[in-house]
Amino acid sequence: MRLFIGLELPAQMRLAAQEASLLYRRLAPGRYVEAELFHITMAFLGERGEEDLPALQEILLRCAEKQPVLSLSLSHPGYFSKPENAILFLSVHGEESLYPLDNRLRAALRQAGQSFDIKPLRPHITLARKVNLRARQASAEEISLPDPRPAGGAIARLTLFHSTRVQENLRYLPIFRADFARP
Repeated sequence: MRLFIGLELPAQMRLAAQEASLLYRRLAPGRYVEAELFHITMAFLGERGEEDLPALQEILLRCAEKQPVLSLSLSHPGYFSKPENAILFLSVHGEESLYPLDNRLRAALRQAGQSFDIKPLRPHITLARKVNLRARQASAEEISLPDPRPAGGAIARLTLFHSTRVQENLRYLPIFRADFARP
């Protein structure tokens, strides 16, 4: 199973991200992600067997029990890579609240001997891949994308996702959720 640990978006935030994505796809061609796949990745774990699930679930529970509910909101669009072949994303406000959780999660994964992608956390919501952000093919000018409408909400759990194909469609199936501490 291909696994990752992430944060599910509140409905209001997901809807605003979807609205932005629909607008951007009219302005810049690319392979846009379905709104059901919007999330914030905390740790990519890669291929794992079912025998790894109990240890991973325990890690999520330990990290979540110390984590207060997070308050995040959508921010400006951005991209990784080259503007002619970009990964388009939305940034998030309140991202500094994710770093203590990220530190706990990475420490717990290391302590349990669980491998993960060690790239630093850069909180974002991926909207599309292979996006051309050039106004015209021959132009060096990048398309200016508007900010999404303000939307945010409470994120109250850490989720272990299984990335798989269901009838040829990519799906991120939640296989375990650990609720954050309640005030």
